[in-house]
Amino acid sequence: SLKESRRQIEYHAAVLEVRVQERTADLIESEEKYRTLVENVPLIVYRMAPTGEIIFVNHFVEDLFGYTPTEIFRNPVLWSEKIYTEDRARVEKLRTESFQKGKEFIAEYRVKHKNGHIVYVMDHAIPFQAADGHIASVDGIMVDVTGRIKLQEKLVRTEELKTISEVSARLAHEIRNPLVSAGGFARR
Repeated sequence: SLKESRRQIEYHAAVLEVRVQERTADLIESEEKYRTLVENVPLIVYRMAPTGEIIFVNHFVEDLFGYTPTEIFRNPVLWSEKIYTEDRARVEKLRTESFQKGKEFIAEYRVKHKNGHIVYVMDHAIPFQAADGHIASVDGIMVDVTGRIKLQEKLVRTEELKTISEVSARLAHEIRNPLVSAGGFARR
């Protein structure tokens, strides 16, 4: 009976070991898929601590902001400092609410590139709640929307020019009608 119990324990231990190896392999594969996705998606993917410090950022930050992930990790305030001055208070308020109230946010704002030009971004951040209920970090993605903003501005200018042209044509027509009449009376 003791030998049989030992044999069953060894069998179960072997089965358990195989299952642990299978689960470990699945976990490694899943983690590799996640890492590949995060590193290759053409967006900035980041994780921010409650202190405002960036814990993780993928390499696309360099394309969008001009700074490498290493530069951002070395200077914790760089991330916030590069938000355009007029937009900074609004963005900081959204981030604070995200950490304090667990609210996600979507915001468009301007960021100053390392070279000095302005980049328009859309930032979507989602709070990550720890097991004890407090917000441990905020995970977010950023997209460059500069092209869309420039296109909207161009469209607005085009509409304004179109409106000015229409008003000018209507005004010229309204002025021309009385002048034609006055010219006709003058010829008579």
